[in-house]
Amino acid sequence: MSIPGVESSTLRESPISSTGPLGRTLNSWAQVNLDDGLVENEARAQIQSQVQSLIRDIPFPWKTVALTPRSVETVVLDVLQQELDDPRHPDRYRTACMKCLRALCKARSIVPSSLFLQDVTREGEHPVAGGGFADIWKGRLRDAQVCLKVLRVFCPEEDQAKVLREFCQEALVWRQLRHPNILPFLGVSKELFAPRYCLISPWMVNGNIMSYLEAHPDHDRLTTLVQVAEGMKYLHNHNPPIVHADIRGANILVKDDLRCCLADFGLSLFAESQTLSNSSKMSKGSTRWLAPEYIVPNAAIDQAYITARDIYAYGCTVVEIFTGKPPFSDINNEAAVIHAVMTGHRPPRPQYLLQDGLWSLVKRCLMTSPSDRPNAEQVSKVLMPNYDVIQEGNIIRYYVMSDKPVSVVPLLSRALHRIRSTPPRIIASPPTQPCRAAVAIVIRIVPAPSYSAPATSTAPPQLSEFFQLDWVNDPNAQPEILFLRRGHPVNGDGTVPPKEAHVAFPGGRTEPDDEGGAYTALRQTWEEIGIDLAERDYICLGQLDDREITTSLGKRLLMILSPFVFLQVSPHSPTPDPAPSTTLHWIPLASLVSAHPLPKWSTVTVDAASRLAPKHSTALRLLVRVLIGSMEFPAIVLGQASTPHPPHILKLWGLSLGMTLDLMSYMNLPTPSSKSIHDPEINVEKGRSSPLSPVMYLPYQSDVPGIRREVVALASVFPRFSYPDVNFWIWLFGKRYREVIRGWEASVRSGNSNDRRINWSGSALSTFYAAIRKALVVVIVARALGIIFGLASVGWWIFTS
Repeated sequence: MSIPGVESSTLRESPISSTGPLGRTLNSWAQVNLDDGLVENEARAQIQSQVQSLIRDIPFPWKTVALTPRSVETVVLDVLQQELDDPRHPDRYRTACMKCLRALCKARSIVPSSLFLQDVTREGEHPVAGGGFADIWKGRLRDAQVCLKVLRVFCPEEDQAKVLREFCQEALVWRQLRHPNILPFLGVSKELFAPRYCLISPWMVNGNIMSYLEAHPDHDRLTTLVQVAEGMKYLHNHNPPIVHADIRGANILVKDDLRCCLADFGLSLFAESQTLSNSSKMSKGSTRWLAPEYIVPNAAIDQAYITARDIYAYGCTVVEIFTGKPPFSDINNEAAVIHAVMTGHRPPRPQYLLQDGLWSLVKRCLMTSPSDRPNAEQVSKVLMPNYDVIQEGNIIRYYVMSDKPVSVVPLLSRALHRIRSTPPRIIASPPTQPCRAAVAIVIRIVPAPSYSAPATSTAPPQLSEFFQLDWVNDPNAQPEILFLRRGHPVNGDGTVPPKEAHVAFPGGRTEPDDEGGAYTALRQTWEEIGIDLAERDYICLGQLDDREITTSLGKRLLMILSPFVFLQVSPHSPTPDPAPSTTLHWIPLASLVSAHPLPKWSTVTVDAASRLAPKHSTALRLLVRVLIGSMEFPAIVLGQASTPHPPHILKLWGLSLGMTLDLMSYMNLPTPSSKSIHDPEINVEKGRSSPLSPVMYLPYQSDVPGIRREVVALASVFPRFSYPDVNFWIWLFGKRYREVIRGWEASVRSGNSNDRRINWSGSALSTFYAAIRKALVVVIVARALGIIFGLASVGWWIFTS
């Protein structure tokens, strides 16, 4: 008995009886008239009910779905897609629907009508890129820019059917995927480039990860690897697993929020519960990322390890992302690459992949035997703990992953824009202490050595224009900050004190005739180092928060200090004329915020007696020195001063360190949020959530790789004492101080504060000084009682003996 719409030869060759459930269903489908609207609705409802019955009642329905009559194939496809989209169905049922849908699409080279989009237009007369069987065009879907992947049919006739079939396969696979790290699929159009089909997806302005890294070498590579691993895990967790089959840098696109996602599912397929031969489509792929088992001719591939090819490609992609070059970039010939892989060679360890655990994972991914490679779940588990460690600030092992130097220009741009737009905290001088002072924090950007400055200078740009200049955005341009080292008093023997040289910012006390703090900074800078900040080559961006300068224990206010920030907007640096015994030091800003290498921290030892006892009371100073010892202030080692005998180590500490860290705090993220927002003006992503930071530190975070994500805060300007018991009592009495810090952290994490800066001289400083005072009182009393008790014990022993 023949079934209309189905070739009789096909029916005769199949074991299906025309009188059975499937035969009766196919016959009823073949007799459906879809021309009448009312009949069509009734027929669609009937077909949907029959499809549900077939999937539930017939074993392996996907093996016979190709017998569907052509008159209803589109309706059956739509019903299958509708069933697949219904989340109420159990996974087993949805898996059967997916297999039926895929089998019918493959047999007829068609896709469900729900995938077709209207109102799509193309831009331009030529494609912007091309692939193996498709061209890439720009287009628009209503108000959004989209990517149009257009099937190329200019190939031999015998290949056109195969190309169309693979194109429909890609559309079908892609349609089922919804994940943050998978490029979204919008739909299909066949009218726009008729008779050719095109796949439609959002247009990725940032391009693929390799081109983006070329333009932005500071992009977070580890985050990219984590996101790709998450996308790969999502694919492999499907039932049956989906094999991407072409994971590499060119197929990892960067979204507007800088999140990376997998794209190009032209070679992807569902793993089947059968052994596959690599002579099929699975042997295709980019040779340098292709697993060894797919290079060996006619090798059998066990379905249990079919996803292992993606794991191998992922390992190669890690190497590609860290080096900026394809695997085996030193080998030009593809045949030589194949020979190298088959003889056991693997891509060498990248120079800047510094973390042993990550490289160990890559080596496991590149194992010859598929069974020895980790699965996607294991890859993700290995990466995520390391990613959390990085978020906590221990990132020296992972960053600076480019041959290009780490640039802090984006962070500097953010900081200076925020300083200009944020009103500083101004402290009014109390009547009892009207003294004020001001300093100048001078920043310049040194052009790349290859930059040729124009002979004639032009008008300095505005701040927004300055950071758009080519020489400023050159990856080799280096921002620097100016410190000076003032001359030390001469010792009695006429020598300069050796060992250390402490740096500061140019500045000094405000004179009665000064017209304000900024004028004081200008005047003092001219007098101390001979640089005129009033010239057109400099702009004053604004002021940091006022700072209270107090005695060591915060009991008495000495003066109010106002730091002003100046930017040199010209590539030409004027010749300074420093005062005698004063040396200038331009320090690269990257050395203060870079994670590779981390800034070198040291201490500056200060005699506690010089801070806590009157200058002319020798006895009291001696007593303080014995009872309390010395104070150790944290300091950053900036390098060695250029003085021949003896060498001086430049150290940044105390007030200057506090102001420097205050400037650095402007470089970090504003209030974190769960949704990343891209800031086009400053060209730095902002809003990544920040993890909890240890007490005594605030959760500052940088989103530029190679830059420290945690900035040492209040603890960095507070001293420790040489006697452990003094530090213990300070810690004990510092409970209130720690509560203040935790309150700040909670405020920042909850998003209640839009200002990430610290009130360096407010309640936290006061509570810390109060803790020191209490601790010193306890220590002095305890030591005094100990001395009295000791003397009494000695006297009693002498008296009794």
